[in-house]
Amino acid sequence: MKTTSSIKRAWLFAVVMAVFCLWGGSLFAADAEGGEAGFRWIPFLAPFHNVILHLPIGFVLLSCVIEASAIRRPSEDVRGVIGLVHICAAVAMVITVLLGLARAAEGGYEEQTLSNHRISGIVAGVLTVLVLAVHHFAFRKEAGKPSLQLVYRLVLAANLGVMSIAGHYGGNLTHGSDYLFANAPEFVKKLVGEGGDTEPGPVSDDASEDPAGGGEADPRLQHFQTRVWPVLEAKCVSCHGKEKQKGGYTLTDKEIAFKGGDSEIEAIVPGNPAKSLLVESIMLPSDDDYVMPPDGKEPLSSFEILAIVEWVRDGAVWPEEGQ
Repeated sequence: MKTTSSIKRAWLFAVVMAVFCLWGGSLFAADAEGGEAGFRWIPFLAPFHNVILHLPIGFVLLSCVIEASAIRRPSEDVRGVIGLVHICAAVAMVITVLLGLARAAEGGYEEQTLSNHRISGIVAGVLTVLVLAVHHFAFRKEAGKPSLQLVYRLVLAANLGVMSIAGHYGGNLTHGSDYLFANAPEFVKKLVGEGGDTEPGPVSDDASEDPAGGGEADPRLQHFQTRVWPVLEAKCVSCHGKEKQKGGYTLTDKEIAFKGGDSEIEAIVPGNPAKSLLVESIMLPSDDDYVMPPDGKEPLSSFEILAIVEWVRDGAVWPEEGQ
């Protein structure tokens, strides 16, 4: 009788998840075809991926901790709690994956990193649901098997590992590939192979010398590498870098940095700050919808804005020009 009841609950959960996935898929598909005619769900729901994703991570980690304790002290009540946590993890993970796919549809991300995040996220979602199913059959009173319990624990460990990988790639998309080690000691950066990968970056003293052979440093280039690039790197590259290219715009590629992104408006017009979208964006009022950096991120100070304006006014010299 209990076995029949458990199987019915498992099937009910599977049906609910299937209906939810189909509904979510049809919702996003309808949004993609709807154009501007009606309300667009993807732009509204997609950002919630960054909020919901913490739930399955917490549930899976919690289940691992409780499982480690249950191995030493088996308990029917604890086993019931673990099962409940797995259900919460599966529901939260399905929602997270759907919102993640919607988020990816917006574009503006480096393709390889996005692909790695998408694949590892989907695999983590499959493993999360699989863990729930295997746990249900491995610890049934009537037919619980030690071998199946071992499989369950291995799949649970794999789930946590893949979820960590997916989280790392997601962090790269949001904060840049060096976000974990940006403030680490130099020997740690060298050990993990981080640092020195963000273009264009500060150039060497030799590279900043006058190419005509005078040996004197180009003051415009020094101004860029000491006052302009550190500001762009600290406050702009996280959204307009290699991994994340919001609005199709990146500051790590000279051509795109000057030409502009999806707006097709020149971002940097050498010698003319008034016609440069980059300058216009950083000088907008803090409550403007198009101000950069956007609301919630640290704004540029007046001195930082002045440094960028002066750089553009003086010809917007890029490192390659001084080499």
